[in-house]
Order: sequence, then C-alpha cells, then structure tokens
Amino acid sequence: MTSSDSGNRCSACFEKIILPSATTSKIPLVPSISSVSRPSALLISAARLEALGRYFQRMQYVIDSFIGPTLLAPLYYYRLRRSPRGPSDPMSRDAPAAALRWVRSLLDGSGIPFQLAGDAAAAAHGAARPVRRLELFIAAEHAPTLLRAAAGQVVDPPWRRRDDAWDRVALSLSYGGVAIDVCLVEAARFRETATGEWRDAAIDPAASVVRKVLAVDAPVMPRGQLLDQKRRLDREIDRRDVRDILAAAP
Repeated sequence: MTSSDSGNRCSACFEKIILPSATTSKIPLVPSISSVSRPSALLISAARLEALGRYFQRMQYVIDSFIGPTLLAPLYYYRLRRSPRGPSDPMSRDAPAAALRWVRSLLDGSGIPFQLAGDAAAAAHGAARPVRRLELFIAAEHAPTLLRAAAGQVVDPPWRRRDDAWDRVALSLSYGGVAIDVCLVEAARFRETATGEWRDAAIDPAASVVRKVLAVDAPVMPRGQLLDQKRRLDREIDRRDVRDILAAAP
C-alpha cells in the first residue's frame, strides 16, 4: 500500500524529466535531465577553460615582459648565424640589393603595402653609409599573409622589441645572409633624446615616396619625416645622416 507521502515523493522524482513534445522530429531514446538538476558536462568544461584562459593570460604577460626577450634574443642571433650565407663567409656586396629585390617582389606579389626605413631610407635620401640590413614597416593586418608567403625565410616571429631608441613589434627574415626586419606600423614609437619622451612614429605606407635604393626602385619614408625623426633621435649616426641628407640634392 502506497501512502500519500510516498506518492508525492514518486511524483517529485519525475518533475524534472523533460519529455519530448509531439512535434519533435527526433525523439531521444531516453528522457534527458534538466540542467536545473545538475550542470552539463559542456558547462563544466567551459568553466574550466575560462579559468585556464585567465591563468594563461597572466603567464603570457610574464613571458612577453620578462622571459621572452631573454630567451628569444640568443635564438635570434643563432638563427641568423645559421642562415644560408654561413657564419664565416663574407656578405656579398650585391646581397643587400638582391634581398631588397626579393622582399619587394614578395610584398608586391602578396598585395602588402610597405615603407622602407632605417639604413635604406637614409641611403635613398643621400646618407653616405652602406646598407647592411633592411628595415621596413607594414600594417599588422598583413602580417599573417607575409608569414605564410615567406615561411622559409622567417628567422624570428613577431614579438615586441624595445631598446633605448625604439619600441615596436617586429619579425625578422633572412635572405642571402641579409637581415630584414619587418616592423608593424601600429604602436611603433621612438624616444626623443632631448625630452626622453616616447613619440608615435606615425608610419604611413601610403605616404611613401619611390626612390632608388641599391639600384632598386622602392617606397621609402618621406625626406621631411626622416629628417624630423633623426633630429629627435639625435644619436651620432642620426647626426651624420642629417648632415649627408641636407648636403644632398632634395
């Protein structure tokens, strides 16, 4: 004989059972239990992933700020020494020009606007010093395309690099023994020596001017912007470049 209490308990056991509706096309073989009674495995997994995500975000900050630069810098130089040129072979005089032709063809073929800066831009405007490495800027949105197109020449992935003069995110390529630093336009800054303040580099590939560099026509930083930047950086090499550029015909 079943008491009224036991009858209530039995009916309560089935209160949370969800029965398929008559209009449901796919009827489950067994009734499912509502999430009110217990959390689903999917929710539990999502909560665990969220906690792990917060943990890894904190770890990523530590790696980017402290561990990364310390560990990656030796690897960067090791990879450069392992470039096809080899550590003991002298760099060919034509190697920088060949590297510039290669990277210009690669970027143009991938539809990536760029602007040459550094040694190449200074030489294009009249600085009397050799171009031993290439430095250029692209927008961050084009970085994945470049990494895929130049996968065989990537020697250092994108990461933040900061020294006394510059603060930017860059990746490094190597072609024929020539280092090619590809910096991202976004958040690129340089430090003004007179005030110690960090200033936005304000790089705009669309504002580039085409000049002949190493006998190659390429987009470079405009003369006025380059002079202003070098006057603010005010290192010895910048002062020499300013004198040479002003002495050259504009």
